[in-house]
Amino acid sequence: MIRSLGMNTVSFSGTNLLEQFKEKQKNVNLTTDEKPRLEGADVLTNYAKAWINQPPSIVNELKPAELVTIKGDEADTLQGEKVLNSNGVLEAIVVKGDSTTKEYHFFADKQLSKIVEKENETGKVLKAVNFGTENNKLTCAGVTEYGANKGDEKYTAFDEGKVSFVLETKFGQHRSVGFNEDGSLRSTSEYDVPSGADKITRYNDGKIESIRYYRDGRIVSKSEYSPDGGEVVQYSKGKMLIPDFDLEKIKAEMAPADINSVKVPENIETIQGEKKFRSNGTLESIEVKGENGKSTEYKVDFEGKKITMGTEIENGKPVKNFGLDEDGSVLLITEMGEKDKTTHFKDGKPHAVTVMADGVQKSIEFRKDGKNLRGYSEWDTKTERDIRTVELDDNDEVISYTKDTPDGYMTTKKGLSD
Repeated sequence: MIRSLGMNTVSFSGTNLLEQFKEKQKNVNLTTDEKPRLEGADVLTNYAKAWINQPPSIVNELKPAELVTIKGDEADTLQGEKVLNSNGVLEAIVVKGDSTTKEYHFFADKQLSKIVEKENETGKVLKAVNFGTENNKLTCAGVTEYGANKGDEKYTAFDEGKVSFVLETKFGQHRSVGFNEDGSLRSTSEYDVPSGADKITRYNDGKIESIRYYRDGRIVSKSEYSPDGGEVVQYSKGKMLIPDFDLEKIKAEMAPADINSVKVPENIETIQGEKKFRSNGTLESIEVKGENGKSTEYKVDFEGKKITMGTEIENGKPVKNFGLDEDGSVLLITEMGEKDKTTHFKDGKPHAVTVMADGVQKSIEFRKDGKNLRGYSEWDTKTERDIRTVELDDNDEVISYTKDTPDGYMTTKKGLSD
């Protein structure tokens, strides 16, 4: 009488199945935690997507095989050719069907050791089920399903009658799905043999807990997801490359304005131009007209003593605004055009530059020297959320990258230790 043990996965070959299963389990745990994956640059270009609460397609594709076995004392009920060894002990029972033949192999105590299913016409093995026992008790089993192409196969591993993991080898790729004792999803793994690239995803209560990328056995990137499926922190090794991020192009587009392009008279009383006064008699503004339709309008503080800002005008249109500090030093310069660009100054050096266009504000921040960049960001003025932010080191290398995703912010950081 044949009975089903239920769903659980593992795979092996050979005679000492129990030891092989234990070793295989170690390897799967390693694949689940410590194996090769994509490098930092590839991580961002190929994998920097939030998979929050969405198990990858391999979970649906790698379905566990059904484990079928029989009790040793029921071996005699099988209808087929009984094969005895030289000592007259039952070794196997061969049951031939219309298209396939099944071989039931037994240990000396009639405990089932292996089931092999072959195609009658070609003799090709279609499926092999191996069993491991300890103290006359079935402890583990592995189901191997062979594909049409050589080397293509799927292992389903069972531990104590429960699915442990599914491992597929196909087209030079290893994919696996691991399960907890309660049947919940524990992990998935995708390993490319030719490149040595490996990706491991861990789950907790059905939600992604972490994603790790390896290459040639060395970890190069790790993503950690918050329990609520929100912000993600991702760590990366090696040079980080970001999609659609050309730093040199950004530098050219957002080059800071020349602070010396703003000329502010030191003595407000010497300025010759059209003056406007407030009702209390204090000076409000002065407009100085130049040649070729150019003019400059200076705004004066409430006391009517200091210039606080100014606007340069050409043919009736403002082309540049500037703001001054209490001491008269330039705080910012805004250059108007198709894209308004504002340069902020600190201690006479560029501190930041912002460019506004199509509802998106792009910004770069300089270090104290006013030359080397500290970071870059994009802000959506409609949603009032960061689109992405980039942090740079002294050599303009990316060390941190945060992007907004439908499931929250995802942050990638350089400097992951092995």
